Amino acid sequence: MEAAHDSSRAGAAQHASTAQSLARILREHRDIQRNASPHWTAAPLSLEEPREWHFTLRGPPDSPFEGGMYHGRIVLPKNYPFAPPSLMLLTRNGRFDVNKKICLSASSHHPELWQPAWGIRTLLDALCAFFPTPAQGALHALEASEKDRRQMALESASWVCPVCKRPNRQLVEEGCAAPSNTLPELPEQLKAQALLARNQSEQQPGKADAVQGPLLTPQVGSPSDVGNSSAVPPSSSIRGTSSGNRVANSSSSSDGHSVERNPGGLSTGRRPARPQAPPFWAFRLGSPSNRTEFLIAWADLMLLLLLLASLLLLGDLLLQPPKFSLLLPSPSLNR
Repeated sequence: MEAAHDSSRAGAAQHASTAQSLARILREHRDIQRNASPHWTAAPLSLEEPREWHFTLRGPPDSPFEGGMYHGRIVLPKNYPFAPPSLMLLTRNGRFDVNKKICLSASSHHPELWQPAWGIRTLLDALCAFFPTPAQGALHALEASEKDRRQMALESASWVCPVCKRPNRQLVEEGCAAPSNTLPELPEQLKAQALLARNQSEQQPGKADAVQGPLLTPQVGSPSDVGNSSAVPPSSSIRGTSSGNRVANSSSSSDGHSVERNPGGLSTGRRPARPQAPPFWAFRLGSPSNRTEFLIAWADLMLLLLLLASLLLLGDLLLQPPKFSLLLPSPSLNR
């Protein structure tokens, strides 16, 4: 009897949690409708089950993506907003691999960084801010050349989502506010990360223009992969197998979404090599900074003194070799 009551209470709690999650999602939808963003537009596919959204965002200004319009999907987990959403892009862009989950601090790749106060607006603002930053070997990130990115930006406006049935240009014109030349405001944590990434990009100008190596082979996936509500654990600050490019075509997946692959002629760069840790003896080039290094430095000094003493002794032996005499007993005078 008690077990039945416990099961009933658990079911009621789960139902209340689901209702709270749906109320939060619908509230965010109303806020986005009333306060449209100049950078993106987003809406759930169905108000009855509003956990899957489609969005279209403008390419960031003053970047190779300027003028581009990129379409994508967001899937909210059942325990949203206490778990982060997943998102992917469906339009070729040269920065993020299509039909693959995007690795951001505000996405499901980093549940430990997610905050329930954030929402869909935060997620898409972060995507806009990180769009013009270097890939740096992040999971499912691309380093296409600037020429390819600009070409894909020109082609993106006419791209049609097979679910929304409208081109990106129409979705942006109907849902976005007037264009803005400034990137959206982010929470302090995300703002600091985006600023650091942009500074690194400025310190390495022209990196995206260089073709740095052979194409990388992507993992097989489909847009339905983003539907998993379980969070993907982070891998050393968003690093994993970078996807490369495939032959440009578009096919339908089992859930009706377009599976658009990357063009075979797209130029991507090889993932930057991971920085090598300095050797254990690197501190010998400088001053020791801890107890272990002081002990090793002292041992080095003793070995050096011992070697010097050995060399001096060897030199003295070579210059003044010792004289050996054979001592024989004197003959006895009385036999």
